[in-house]
Amino acid sequence: MPTRVTIPKPDSWTYRLKISLRRLIGIVIVCSLMFTYAGSYYRLSRRGMHQAQEFGLPGFLYVPFEDAAASENLTWHYTLATFYAPINWIDRAVFGAPSPWISITWRLSG
Repeated sequence: MPTRVTIPKPDSWTYRLKISLRRLIGIVIVCSLMFTYAGSYYRLSRRGMHQAQEFGLPGFLYVPFEDAAASENLTWHYTLATFYAPINWIDRAVFGAPSPWISITWRLSG
């Protein structure tokens, strides 16, 4: 007949402390990521809105206007617009912020 091996149960306060510590670390990591996401959105969007106001543009760019105009390339702006789309939607719905530009016609002929 095989013998049973019993695993001793951990002390309840030690076990709770481990779970609480893991949960606390997880909450801190998630909150840090959320604050970083929101903070970087706020910084980039408000800079873009300020530049758009200076140039009299209806929307804003996530990249500096001078950089976008020099290269005539909005790939990085489109990437950031996709990444920040959820928080931009909240910003527009709650605070009435403008939306990012979808496209710019740099010149009429090639």
